[in-house]
Amino acid sequence: MHGLNPFIQGIVYSTYDEKRGPIPLSTLPRNIPRQVTNIVSKKTLNLLSVDGNLASNDLEILSFAPHDLKGLVNCMVFMDENARGRKRFDTLTVLFKHAHDGIFYKYIDNFTPFFNRMQESVESRRNDTNFTDALPETLSSLSGELDHLLRELQDSELKAGSAFPVAREENAPVGKELHPIGRKVIVVGDPGVGKTSIVLRYTNNAFKKTYVATMGVSLSEKLVQVEDKTFEYIIWDIAGQSKFERMRKHFYMGANMKILVFDITSKESFKNMKDWNADIGRFIKEPIPGVILANKHDKESSATVTRDEVEQLAAKLGMKCFYTSALSGKNIKEVFEYIGTLSLDRVSPGK
Repeated sequence: MHGLNPFIQGIVYSTYDEKRGPIPLSTLPRNIPRQVTNIVSKKTLNLLSVDGNLASNDLEILSFAPHDLKGLVNCMVFMDENARGRKRFDTLTVLFKHAHDGIFYKYIDNFTPFFNRMQESVESRRNDTNFTDALPETLSSLSGELDHLLRELQDSELKAGSAFPVAREENAPVGKELHPIGRKVIVVGDPGVGKTSIVLRYTNNAFKKTYVATMGVSLSEKLVQVEDKTFEYIIWDIAGQSKFERMRKHFYMGANMKILVFDITSKESFKNMKDWNADIGRFIKEPIPGVILANKHDKESSATVTRDEVEQLAAKLGMKCFYTSALSGKNIKEVFEYIGTLSLDRVSPGK
């Protein structure tokens, strides 16, 4: 689309105008609908009004409902003697479809240097009289750099393939492979608790996941060896909350395992764990094993949920709880290894 990489829907440069408020200053392509650029400008600049200390080199990912879009956002603060408070607030947003969010979550650190260079370039010219006129060329240059990066990342991931060794029967002739035992794993929890990041940490396949638009879910696959058995996890991750409300029966149907995720810095997401578990029970009459993840352990200093509360919840629901961090990878592998042991208990003898 207009020379953009297939994974990018557009780029929006926004600023806070003292008279008009948040406005889009330049876009690529130029014909992004006004209702989209307006909501992008308002929501991204609101980040700075809510948190004026937000580090300029920190990238954020925001959702722009109801446009089925998300954005990788860089918030910028420039000193300007002529501006109110002697500061000027700008944001740069790269738009992408919800279906592709895994790519941007997984590789967010790879994008940071490009945004930093962009910010340095903008800062040196921000007060020039022709700054706005030069923005289209600046955005086009950034688009070319991001296109090159995304193609490199995609090629690297697809070439790497799966590092998992194919299981074989003991003493079987070379070439005779075991048929993996399929397991549908559903991952549930409130929006923003880190479900997608956890799945990506484990499967390592941002470009190869499958997005089912009609259901608003992403599917990822992973082969796992547990003792003498090989399991193929098909991991179902909610990608579109509004669609999920209408489709949850199909989302749950046939599930063998459940992963309940909450954010330790969000009391609300913790309180909703019981509701999520009860909702699964409404559609799956036979109990299925599962695990609770207390995610974002890297932000433990900001936790609003105590360990005693977590232990009480785990006991009430009859599930083990792991403290995890999709950012650092803490306990992610261990969670799925534990699920593997639960899978063994449900395999028919001799299979």
